[in-house]
Amino acid sequence: MAIVLAVLAATWCVAITRPTPALASPSQDRKELAEWWAPVHFQDVDTSGATGLGGKSDYITSYDFDGDINGCNNWENTSQHKLPAHVYYSVVETKGFAYLLYTFFHPRDWADVSADDHLEDDTEHENDTEGVLVIVERNSSRHGTLKAAITVSHSDFYSYLPEDSGWSAGAENIDGRLPLKNSPRGDGHGRPWTAQQANSHAAWSFDARDRVREQYEDGDGVLYVPGDEAEEPTSTNDRDVEYTLVDVFAKDGMWDKRHDTSLFATPNNFAGDDGPNPNGAPCGYESWERNTDAGSAPWAWDDEDDLPGKGYLATNLAELVFNYFNWPGKPAQPDLDYTWNPYNDITQPDPPEPTEWRVMGLGSSSTLGEGSSDGNGYRDTADGEFRKEADRVDWVGSVRVGTMSDRDVEGWSGFRIAQIASKAECAVKTYKPNLVTLLAGGNDVREDFQMDGAIGRLESLVRQVITDSPKATVLVAGMQQFRDAATNARGKAFSAQISAMVEQLAADGKHVAYADVSGLTAEDIANDGIHPNDGGHEKLGNAFARAARKAKVEGWITDRPEAMAGNAVQSPLRI
Repeated sequence: MAIVLAVLAATWCVAITRPTPALASPSQDRKELAEWWAPVHFQDVDTSGATGLGGKSDYITSYDFDGDINGCNNWENTSQHKLPAHVYYSVVETKGFAYLLYTFFHPRDWADVSADDHLEDDTEHENDTEGVLVIVERNSSRHGTLKAAITVSHSDFYSYLPEDSGWSAGAENIDGRLPLKNSPRGDGHGRPWTAQQANSHAAWSFDARDRVREQYEDGDGVLYVPGDEAEEPTSTNDRDVEYTLVDVFAKDGMWDKRHDTSLFATPNNFAGDDGPNPNGAPCGYESWERNTDAGSAPWAWDDEDDLPGKGYLATNLAELVFNYFNWPGKPAQPDLDYTWNPYNDITQPDPPEPTEWRVMGLGSSSTLGEGSSDGNGYRDTADGEFRKEADRVDWVGSVRVGTMSDRDVEGWSGFRIAQIASKAECAVKTYKPNLVTLLAGGNDVREDFQMDGAIGRLESLVRQVITDSPKATVLVAGMQQFRDAATNARGKAFSAQISAMVEQLAADGKHVAYADVSGLTAEDIANDGIHPNDGGHEKLGNAFARAARKAKVEGWITDRPEAMAGNAVQSPLRI
């Protein structure tokens, strides 16, 4: 069997697939939910008018696109800076629902008039926000089920339902259908499809206005899609512009800035003035008071003729949604027991992230467990000690052997250092361990194989592992006891070289620790004179555990390993 394995090892790198449970924190879950339901958004563009800047005044962007956190010069700077696309979001949760609010920001709310005709339409103002609330029912699925949406159009809210929602009108009418659209970036699921008119940027479902659909079909407007980059449209007919999501509750973000008077005239209203408009009021509170610059923050949006109060679309969504809709199983009263609502100071820090040690036992036959009665070798002892230090321990490798519940290992009988390196080249890249227990060189020592270069080969292997899995800490064991005197002398000399090599690598900033196995005696060696017996393997496991604790104290072992490669198959070489 060992010969067969050696032949396979020379030609195959076979990985074993095991389901790995998700370890996402609540904040990561909220971010993922917001990313999943982030809308595909069509922005109609008007290229006419003196203040439209050839359509640029209709591009969505951030409130700090010009980099100065000053709301009073955004109008002027719209023509001077790029407008990379951002969409602001906030997440509020109850046990039953997630309320995802997306805010679209424009530096200008403008009118299609000439510069001399500003009195014809005095609604122009600096800094404009509209948006959409997406309501998701939490259930057993990872991202819940989309149930409804409400868009903001100035001082009116509009309600929409996707197909098969199961919801119906409550105290407010249903204003239409909420279509879903896949992103052209190919993420494979339908997203709410929303739209905004040009100029004053009222937001609706894409299907809500014939005029918007006509503009889309006629090739006039920008299609924004969620992604990793904040892009600016290349033209006023760009149908694939990526926007990035920005958390309203991020540190020093929009919510934190609400008392910054350079950005907000009041905590509920952006600052702004009318720029070159000679009838504009001074920037700040008075300009808002005179209603020349009434761009509201999302937590101050209000439908003037509904029952819920001002700002409820952000701050008290459960009550607003309860008023707007009916649904099967709707309770008699709204569920106001928020589990996450920073608008109302209902927050809870994420629990400490669970630590995960993804461990690869790497080496030759002793790593494989030969000499032990159960085939577990040192791994059983090491596993028990590792679990005292980490929340989760996952052994990885392309071979399964032993009686442990987690039997994966990267051990190869009879392999010398260079041969182990050839296996590690594939295995380490595949499994991305953050902890490696390395026991290599015993066969080089036993065969007296090119010992002058053995320490160089071992150092090369250690560096290879760190390169292929940058988060890995490598625990390098010295040589065990051998019963043959000449072999044992070579092993002791090699161990001294290993210890010095590890010390130098650690001094150079590499996460490498020495596992001292000099405590093994002749009584710890099996009858073959080569492999540790059960007692010897126990000592090996404890030596690796001591080295791991030292590495943990140094802060070397990362709490989370990198994601494994996606090329695993269900074909272990040994069961």
